[in-house]
Amino acid sequence: MRIIVPLITASLLLAVSCKDKSGKTHGSIALGDSSTIITETDSTYLQDYVSSVTPQTMMSQETEEPADTATTPPATVTKPDTPKTAVPPPVTPSPATTGKGLNVEFSEVTVFIPNIVTKAFKNQNIKSLNGVSYQITSGTLQGNQLVIKGATVQKVSQRYISTFIVTKGDRKIELPGMEQTTSWQTVSGNNGVYSIKGLEASKLSYKKTSVAAVRNAVSRAAKAARYNRKEIAEWESSVRNLRSVTQAPVSIVLQSVMWKIEGKDAKGKSFSKEVRLDLPL
Repeated sequence: MRIIVPLITASLLLAVSCKDKSGKTHGSIALGDSSTIITETDSTYLQDYVSSVTPQTMMSQETEEPADTATTPPATVTKPDTPKTAVPPPVTPSPATTGKGLNVEFSEVTVFIPNIVTKAFKNQNIKSLNGVSYQITSGTLQGNQLVIKGATVQKVSQRYISTFIVTKGDRKIELPGMEQTTSWQTVSGNNGVYSIKGLEASKLSYKKTSVAAVRNAVSRAAKAARYNRKEIAEWESSVRNLRSVTQAPVSIVLQSVMWKIEGKDAKGKSFSKEVRLDLPL
């Protein structure tokens, strides 16, 4: 089609150019004569009426599959070793200041001993007293703690009374005149908690005495308990072969423990309070 259209156009133009208005001819066209060359300037005849042919191919409706987009995991950054710091030991929680136990609320300070049961033999106006006493009915003192709060504590001291007892079967008698009271010993503590120590039976201090004195004390104790003559003779016989004051059936026991708390109350006034616990045989 590109060849035919220009040929037709050129033929028409050539025919027109060979005739003038008067119908006269001008002769043949001489090759190379510029006067006989016609240059088409009308853009209408210079257009290409044949649409460009685009070869049809089987095109997929799907978009081109992208290249593998899997990314390479980033390189692991190795951090410099962090200096190890010492791990502090676990902190032992302080014992509860309320609950089961003895709670003594003086007006200046409160003293609490956990996990013991006590009873009092008389009414005690604790707020107005400088010292109170109880008998322990269950629980352990050795290894226990004093928890003190409500005041500035300057010193806590402990002392105890030991004595001799004699055991025969399931019965016990306490020997009169055989008690010993120790001197006050400072109790160490921190943050209001003070450990109760030194009350093991094997470590108790006791009165220096003789075997003869122990035998006499057994006889007096049996009579004071109003045993009959036979029973008194049995008690006396139990210590007849005694060679040491700590030999069975004689033993040293804890009779009482006292604590003295010294310090200043919330108003800065000095105080000294005592708590005494008596132990059953």
